[in-house]
Amino acid sequence: MRKGSFFLTLFLIFALVGTAYSGAFEDGLATYERGDYEEALRLWRPLAEQGDVKAQFNLGIMYLWGEGVPKNFEEAARWFLKAAEQGSAPAQYNLGVMYDKGNGVPKNFEEAARWFLKAAEQGFAVAQFSLARAYGLGKGLPEDPVEGKKWLRKAAEQGYAEAQFGLAILYSTGDGVLQSDSAAVDWYYKAGISSLLHGNRELALTAYDQINEISPGHFLGEKLREALYP
Repeated sequence: MRKGSFFLTLFLIFALVGTAYSGAFEDGLATYERGDYEEALRLWRPLAEQGDVKAQFNLGIMYLWGEGVPKNFEEAARWFLKAAEQGSAPAQYNLGVMYDKGNGVPKNFEEAARWFLKAAEQGFAVAQFSLARAYGLGKGLPEDPVEGKKWLRKAAEQGYAEAQFGLAILYSTGDGVLQSDSAAVDWYYKAGISSLLHGNRELALTAYDQINEISPGHFLGEKLREALYP
């Protein structure tokens, strides 16, 4: 499985200004990008221990993948928890995945859903998609198709390809929504384009096939084909 399929990679979203430790954090980032993980860990650990949420998240990633340290899911979860408790949506999501899989923490679907919800409420698209699945399957939450579709749409509207694909299926089948071939084709097209942007050609090809099955020769299918075969 490609690294990053279930977990995010190194957290680079926060602005690197406004804290007393920004210089050390930036130095750690530069060494990480050069592949000197042990030096990055040396620079980031003191920041993480002093409560820097960016450094805490990055330590979680390094323990998760065994970068500069032996792989240790328990330590990864510990650092993700510290960052999550400070409101880091990526850390909340990653912690939810660890509870869902039982990696470094006891498997607990309720805890997984709780952390997915926290991240989803901050607008984190992959967490919104995970929460939609939890509601749809009744996994850690009471089964609630209405809530599931609500969070699926939120993730889809942010461009999350798997959510767009899922919404397309709902419109195609009329499962809980008014059946609409045109809406299904539109969401399959969006899913295909989003998939290509993120390197998932397989999902884009599947979306293209679905458009052709619903409406052969549709102009959105042709546009997606051109994107697939420039």
